[in-house]
Amino acid sequence: MGNIYAMMLSTTEDLYQEEIWTSLSEYVDEGEDRVYFFCGKPIASTFDDEMYSNIIFNLMKHLPMDGLISLTGSLNHYVGPEAYKAYIDQFSHIPRVSISVPIEGCSNVLLDNYTSSNELCEHLMSHGYKRYGIISGPDRTPESQERINGTLAALLKHGIDPPQILEGDFTKKSGYKNGLALIDAHVDVIICANDLMALGAYQAVHDKHLRMPIDIAVVGFDDIEQSRLVDVPITTVKQPFDAMVKTAYDILKSGETQDVKLLGEVKLRESCGCYRETLDAKSEQYKKQHYMNKYHESIQDYNQTIHMHNVFDQVNTLDKLSDAIHDYLEESLGIEFHLCLYDDGKQIIEDPQTFVFPKTMTHKYGYVRGRRFEKNSYKTANGLPQFIFEISYERAFLVYPVNHHNISYGYIVADAKTAKSKTFTALRREITNSLSRIDMYSQMKEYSQQMSQLASLDTMTGMLNRRGFFSYANVDFPAQLRRNKTPGIIFCDVNGLKRVNDNHGHAYGDQMIIHTSNILKKVFKNDTVARLGGDEFIIYKSDCTHIAPEQVYETLHREIKAFNMDSLEPYELSLEAGMAKYERGIHGCLDELISHADKMLYLKKGRCK
Repeated sequence: MGNIYAMMLSTTEDLYQEEIWTSLSEYVDEGEDRVYFFCGKPIASTFDDEMYSNIIFNLMKHLPMDGLISLTGSLNHYVGPEAYKAYIDQFSHIPRVSISVPIEGCSNVLLDNYTSSNELCEHLMSHGYKRYGIISGPDRTPESQERINGTLAALLKHGIDPPQILEGDFTKKSGYKNGLALIDAHVDVIICANDLMALGAYQAVHDKHLRMPIDIAVVGFDDIEQSRLVDVPITTVKQPFDAMVKTAYDILKSGETQDVKLLGEVKLRESCGCYRETLDAKSEQYKKQHYMNKYHESIQDYNQTIHMHNVFDQVNTLDKLSDAIHDYLEESLGIEFHLCLYDDGKQIIEDPQTFVFPKTMTHKYGYVRGRRFEKNSYKTANGLPQFIFEISYERAFLVYPVNHHNISYGYIVADAKTAKSKTFTALRREITNSLSRIDMYSQMKEYSQQMSQLASLDTMTGMLNRRGFFSYANVDFPAQLRRNKTPGIIFCDVNGLKRVNDNHGHAYGDQMIIHTSNILKKVFKNDTVARLGGDEFIIYKSDCTHIAPEQVYETLHREIKAFNMDSLEPYELSLEAGMAKYERGIHGCLDELISHADKMLYLKKGRCK
């Protein structure tokens, strides 16, 4: 059996990181090693949804890992180099490799950002541009600063005025916002620290109805696929992602600590002013067909996503969720997938960095090459139930948190080929929404039961009230008659309650009711006891075939006498009771039996109602 390695990602959905994890998953596929890609978000993100996703990195502490790769440039821009180093030092007991940003004590695979940006800027000056604008990455990120420094060196060498520099955050949104500002500043060219921000600036140029590159030029960095697919392809620097991640893996395998720096390649396209490469008719037709295929695939993915949403929208139990996931995997030819949930349903995330996964979890649903597995308990330290490793042939897995804001339900593990599906992101979203909905249904049911219970209880005594009594008795009474039983009703009335209220106050009157209720609960502990209101109580006995009313009265009065002998209250407790037993032909219904017991009570009191 090979080694187990892990890699930390901030997303799997942008093309930059997708190329990296795809390259490594294919690289290890033929060997014996396993690689787990843990998909969180930037460390200490200020966005709640991102912040809570980072608990998935804590799961790595449970796994017996032999090495760790950190895609640091995408993870550290909220905390800076020192704080991120402290974070990654949690794993100092194993070999570590940092990609794109150097970390002391780790091996480092870096891009020569300075030289690559310098070469790109030298090319831009060959077009005669004079006014430059830069959209940088976050100030804390070393790679962004190196790219700026390489650009500034080229400008200074040729005596070009210093550029206007605006800070972005490597997102398309920040590229758009800063792109608008630089357009208003009348720069000739916008240099972006990555392609996503370049695409945002590209959109800003389009929305301002400007022509690119005639009115303004835009260049990027990374060479993601989207930068090649827009109407005016974007000039950029191609990072050797494939070589970087494979080098990082090879360093881990070697067991040696080393630093490697690779060069980027300037890719010249139309956005900087270069002419489009002329293609022959066959190549042009192939390119058009390639894009048409991608378009049709996107339509199919969209339709499948809509269908998936309609299916998962009907899910209201965990078993139905498992069925819906299974159907998706069967239809999409999935290879391996696991849904791992907490034994008690969910965990509340207080602090993502200190969050601790429980020692055991439930493997709610598993799918391995057509075989279905469910409801296996396992130790979290194994990552998955042990038997899964014995039957799985896959070598690369992606691990995702399943969170709804600060509520965590568990995590998902999928092989790289299944996770590569364009609809897999939608599947993860539907699973999260379904678990949140199931949780909400459970809470609503529990709340409804609590409300129903409260509506059926007398708040002073804790016993059933009128509503609660009749809800139960109206169901049980006919059931006992069908069994040829003899139900009975005992009506009780507390004597002297008004006098106690008038002479001693209502607090003493309330206490008198509570004492009475406690005695009734004791005497009739196997029966249904309720307070109808005021000084009236009622007891329902499911069967009193062999019980005489005199026995009931005697027992009741004996308990009251015992209470009064020990009581320090300024009053003497007293009550009367009347009992009626069901008689066929006399009592047609429960109400008639209750009415009979009420009359027996007042006959005993010496008066009629």
